[in-house]
Amino acid sequence: MKSLFIIFILNILTYSQGFNELLGKVSYLSNQLVYVEFKSTNGIIIGDTLFIRNNGQLSKALIVEYLSSKSSACVRLGNIDFAKGDEVIAIILNEKKISDDNVSIDTMDYAVDSTQFKTDSENKRQKKSSKEFSRGKFSVQSYSMMDNYESYYSSQRWRYTLKYSSNQLYDEKVSFNSYMTYSFRGDDRNKFQITNSKYLKVYDFSLKYSINKKSSFSIGRVYDNSISSMGATDGAIYKNDFDIFEGGIVLGKRSNTYDNIQTNILPQFGLFLSRTDKIFHGTTFNTVSFFQQMNRSIIDRRFLYFQHHNDFIPITQFNFSTEVDFFTLNNGIKKSELTLTSIYFNALVSPNKITSFNLSYDGRKDVVYIETYKNFIDSLYENETRHGLKIGANIKPFQNVFVGLNFGKRFMDSDNRRSENYGAYFSWYQIPSLNSNFSMSFTNLVNSYSKGISLQFQLSKLFYEDLFNTSISYGFTDLTFLNNVSRLKYNSIGFELSHNLFDNSSINLNSELVTSEGKYNLRINVELSINF
Repeated sequence: MKSLFIIFILNILTYSQGFNELLGKVSYLSNQLVYVEFKSTNGIIIGDTLFIRNNGQLSKALIVEYLSSKSSACVRLGNIDFAKGDEVIAIILNEKKISDDNVSIDTMDYAVDSTQFKTDSENKRQKKSSKEFSRGKFSVQSYSMMDNYESYYSSQRWRYTLKYSSNQLYDEKVSFNSYMTYSFRGDDRNKFQITNSKYLKVYDFSLKYSINKKSSFSIGRVYDNSISSMGATDGAIYKNDFDIFEGGIVLGKRSNTYDNIQTNILPQFGLFLSRTDKIFHGTTFNTVSFFQQMNRSIIDRRFLYFQHHNDFIPITQFNFSTEVDFFTLNNGIKKSELTLTSIYFNALVSPNKITSFNLSYDGRKDVVYIETYKNFIDSLYENETRHGLKIGANIKPFQNVFVGLNFGKRFMDSDNRRSENYGAYFSWYQIPSLNSNFSMSFTNLVNSYSKGISLQFQLSKLFYEDLFNTSISYGFTDLTFLNNVSRLKYNSIGFELSHNLFDNSSINLNSELVTSEGKYNLRINVELSINF
């Protein structure tokens, strides 16, 4: 009934007050955000709700959190599965606009009035946007594990997460961003020592002051899109728009790459220049920067950093970043020569609505991951397939049906044998009559110390007007360790149930039972999250 009421109201507004549907497509997926690309985001503001069409009806799906001229980054509403290329709909109110091309000498007075009208309209939109851009999420997660071996070992971990962003702290010039976690084991006696960095992890905690329309100053643990591949800076970043390019100064300290913990012994400073250009129907973004990193008072490293993105070539997207050292200090030995120390690129080609191809190479040295509850096998497969070259193909032979193939090759100097992996997946969303989703995947991995295969199946379904989402899964893994010729062979059965308690909160239950040669391991994960 709720969905029918929403559609009824939207239909009335569409025909009586001049609303239009603006179509977009999912271009990229991350753990936290869904990126949607439009021809133009005119008419969309931060905080807007985006919809998907389900069996001819519009259903709430996303909330716009970040916005650019042609794309938006959104948070999910509920547990909706998205795939690249999925259609997303924005409902836009038509506003009367007067084009500057129609202004002539004998209508100059009218042009002044129309300009004032346009300015007032934009001011109202900006005020509405800034007023609505205050969003947070708090979650509590419990992870329990039990088994019938290792002296019947059992444990429980707790994890609290807080994420909050606001740009209305003071006179619409001060904005605040934060993302932090606090996790501990249930039997840890020191768990209430909040200041202990072992428990409290801060990934983002920053204040930004907009001095004027062209310059800003940020302080804290700061992330900046212009140097996003470098992670966070614990210190300050000053940025200024010089019209033809944007420049910035970075002063602070870098995090320990092993555990992302702030430390005072690793200071750094740098300068960067970035530029965004529109070419044809797309854009290109480039950043060039210089950084000096130190260990206490000793210069540890000087390097150049370059970051590039473009989508101006039809049917393609390309991302690239690299670091080139020209001074390093390693084990007391100084080295002053150009050395390529980090490189990453990703290219996506979509010749039509049915097929897409991707090619990537990952040679990054230090990658910081936010902690997860992944098991050993999941972590092994992810880590061993990250470095090296990857190619993949995605095919959409029918509506809501996706098939993919991938191959990867890792070659590092530390590997005794180069790793190779290949795999495939099949997904079918919104299966007719069943209103459910099905997916399966296969991975074969060979590396320097192990080889094996993994096969996964999952079936999910929505119940009671999309208030409940359930899924069951089955997995089979056969892994052989080459050094001691041992073998790990097991089956896993998973069950997940999620429920939207209210419009702004949800609860999720996830369990997995792993069995192998009479032994079992049971994992139960419960999460309660509240959006505010």
